[in-house]
Amino acid sequence: MANIINDGGVVGFTRVLTINAVTYTADDFKWDAPTGVEFTRTSNQSVPTGQVFVQGVTTGSCTLQLATSGTAVPAWGSTCVVTEGTIILTHVGRTENKTGETKVPVSFKLAITNSIVAS
Repeated sequence: MANIINDGGVVGFTRVLTINAVTYTADDFKWDAPTGVEFTRTSNQSVPTGQVFVQGVTTGSCTLQLATSGTAVPAWGSTCVVTEGTIILTHVGRTENKTGETKVPVSFKLAITNSIVAS
């Protein structure tokens, strides 16, 4: 039996992103939605009696593959709409060329609101 089943021709951990009207293939697309705040209530004998978890800011990273070496590299602060919401680029790394492919690592955060203003 196969270890991987692909229903619909989906390439694992790869997405197609459109940033500023430029289309990129995003390899190694990863999300991280950590706990931002954690509270534990204890008794007078330090026995845990309850707890609360608050979701932190969702972050992620991927490597953008540029169509050609002349394709525009997205700027810091650029936004992109994905299934989960709007992401904001918070880090744009150095562009690297290898075996005919041009790639750039980026990091992002999931927008909290839809009121994103660049100033």
